Amino acid sequence: MRILKQSPSLQQAFQAKIQEKIYDNRQEVKQDLGGGLFGEIGAVFFQFKQFRNQIKGNLGETFLSLLLMSLPDNWVMFKNALIPTKSRNLTEIDLLIIGNAGAFLVEVKTGKCSFSANQDQ
Repeated sequence: MRILKQSPSLQQAFQAKIQEKIYDNRQEVKQDLGGGLFGEIGAVFFQFKQFRNQIKGNLGETFLSLLLMSLPDNWVMFKNALIPTKSRNLTEIDLLIIGNAGAFLVEVKTGKCSFSANQDQ
């Protein structure tokens, strides 16, 4: 299996947007708790939860991508593919896998959930 990589400058721009969104959410949590000491404690817990989810997500994506490495050499895997949307933003697909059987968009989740799709369903 071949692995494709995104442009480093595009990755940096996307990560900057993500960090901005996390900062805004942290500030919102802080404000919702009235600022002050309680707001600061809430913001710390929010940041810890974000960090924990990021670690769990990275581990899940890495584990799955290692499993998929056994696919034939004519298959291609694109990790964390940044794809433009109609609103001219970017969205990230955890794994984009392309091979003889088609193109597969894989989104790895850290929680207990399930989701499946087939064609347009």
